[in-house]
Amino acid sequence: MNATAAAVGTRRRRRSLALARLGCLVLAVLLGAAVGPQASGPDERLRRLLRAPLDQRTYRRAVTVLATETGRPYAAYGLALLPVALVGAVVAVDAVRGRPLRPGRWRWLSLGLLAVPLQHAMRVLFDRAGPGVALGAEGARGAYPSGAALLVALGWGIGLVVGGQLRPRWRPAAVAAAAVALGLHGAARVAAGKHWATDVVGGYLVVVGVLLLAAASRR
Repeated sequence: MNATAAAVGTRRRRRSLALARLGCLVLAVLLGAAVGPQASGPDERLRRLLRAPLDQRTYRRAVTVLATETGRPYAAYGLALLPVALVGAVVAVDAVRGRPLRPGRWRWLSLGLLAVPLQHAMRVLFDRAGPGVALGAEGARGAYPSGAALLVALGWGIGLVVGGQLRPRWRPAAVAAAAVALGLHGAARVAAGKHWATDVVGGYLVVVGVLLLAAASRR
């Protein structure tokens, strides 16, 4: 009886995960279609809210630093690489201590890189104008979903999976740190006028969906 109940529970969990995998990607596509080529009302309101304190020097400086992507200090890339670097340090410590690492168990995470070409395809498909770019104008288009947000989410997603398995006791703190990092990155990008909020959310949804699909390949 217990074995039967366990089997039923396992099937239900698998169905729930399957729905979550597809649901995140479908939601990302639907969000892109819903907001269209220009900003939505919530996008505009959130942008005004986050830009209102820019006259305060400390806030403006923090936004300027955190929102950088192609210029120094390259905070978007740094934020994406931070959890990967920390996991690398943990792996190095374990190697020195002679602990078995079994890196093959994380091979499925390489499939998460499929999020990058998927994001590019969606940018071309939706051809959304970013903040300050007029509809139909040449220039910085293809704002949805945000590539920088996708990289940050991908870095923290990989860090959470590998780090959580290497140090299970760190999981609650790691999840909280990831939430703060993703929140700060998204807010800074919107406040700096680099992206709309829905661009950032779309990037996060793509990563979650792809990582969940990649997890299905585990044996």
